[in-house]
Amino acid sequence: METSVDQLVTKIYKNDIQVKRIRKEIQQLSENKIEHLAIEYQGSPFGIKILLQVLPSAFDQKELSRLPNRNLPFMFEIFLGEKFPFVFPKFFCRTTFSRPSLADGRDLLNDILGRPYSPSILLHDIVTQLIPFVVGLHLLILILLQKKVLANPDDKVTIQSYGTYHLGEIYNLEDFLVMEEIAIFQTTELTQDKKSDKRYVVVTESNFLTFELIDKKKQIIRLMQWAHIQSLVNIKRKKDEENTIILTWKDSTKQVRLHIRISKL
Repeated sequence: METSVDQLVTKIYKNDIQVKRIRKEIQQLSENKIEHLAIEYQGSPFGIKILLQVLPSAFDQKELSRLPNRNLPFMFEIFLGEKFPFVFPKFFCRTTFSRPSLADGRDLLNDILGRPYSPSILLHDIVTQLIPFVVGLHLLILILLQKKVLANPDDKVTIQSYGTYHLGEIYNLEDFLVMEEIAIFQTTELTQDKKSDKRYVVVTESNFLTFELIDKKKQIIRLMQWAHIQSLVNIKRKKDEENTIILTWKDSTKQVRLHIRISKL
């Protein structure tokens, strides 16, 4: 294992059990190469990023010969937070290859694993499932293309069903700032008790999310709310305050309202 990676581990994780486990897992990834996959490691303010590049050779099979952009690398990321392995890692897509895009901050871990995470599951077990997941997903996209349903709302539901976001979890604002087809608004949430809290509202092709700022210098934010755009019931703008809007959407049991003033785009 490279010294720089080892330094990342010891810098971020202070628990001896975590350090030994993560060192062992990274060593296992280094010694057991996975076909069609390149792996790099990168530090972040509150964890380690494992950058996974799916190489074009993964799409050599005949069924994928008509795949658009098949010769381009596809990037994914496993994020190991400060409580890993006791708390699940997050698995992000970092390349847009579908509409709506999966590269919008959603966590694909359970979709790739095919089952819920537990601390007994090793990183190598997770990573080995990436190639079959990506190839299977591209086969689905090709089928949708052949049926000409990519402009159909049903297709959006199919793609949108992958992944989830985690309420209360920490995210990095910088990750959203570099995403394609993403709009980010700096806002103030206006509540009935006249409190005003700073919020970031992120709008993707499929979802909208609201975050509170935890650390401005490190760009750390915490997810407060999220919902599918299609669950929006109403968007109301105040006549006398153009920058003030009220969003209303349905969750599983009730309607939710968010009253915000947009201060920056």
